[in-house]
Amino acid sequence: MVDALQLSVLGLSLTGLAVGLLVLKKRRSGDQKAVNYRAFFVIGITFLPAGVALFASTGNSGFFGMSGMGAAFLAIGLVNREKWK
Repeated sequence: MVDALQLSVLGLSLTGLAVGLLVLKKRRSGDQKAVNYRAFFVIGITFLPAGVALFASTGNSGFFGMSGMGAAFLAIGLVNREKWK
């Protein structure tokens, strides 16, 4: 019998393989689009306070991860501010 951990590992592996194949296909065709760093900034502004508010209202420490993602997106957007469109 297959347990939940094995199924999740299999699902993640298949998803990673599919994403990897799509990235290789895009690289070979030369059809790459420019990264929208302003969108990273906007997502960061949204995720950071939302994670803090959800943690404060629910007490679930898992929302610190959402705040951390927001901080990372915000930093990526700000570092590349000169590339905004």
